[in-house]
Amino acid sequence: MVIELGLRGVPVQDQVEILVDYKGHTIATPRVDLIVGNLLVVELKCVETLSAVHVAQTLGYLAAGGFELGLIINFKTAAVRQGVRRVIRSLDPTDAFAPSRLRGQSV
Repeated sequence: MVIELGLRGVPVQDQVEILVDYKGHTIATPRVDLIVGNLLVVELKCVETLSAVHVAQTLGYLAAGGFELGLIINFKTAAVRQGVRRVIRSLDPTDAFAPSRLRGQSV
């Protein structure tokens, strides 16, 4: 997917670490599968069915990175189109996670 997006001129980063901190201390650095155009978080899965855990994981990445929109793409379906789930997080200016916390860059 990274290669195809790159060939089409779409900016994409893979395996991007997001810093999760608590009171100035980094407590986790999860990796997001893809960030497309510095706007869209994409999580890639190959599971029988997507569950609430997958949505919660993506919402956590959105919150920690200061993103609003994500996609979960499950490749274990008859057609990939059937395995796409959109995840939206409303940006709240009072949200403690709103600032971007991508390691090594600003969004």
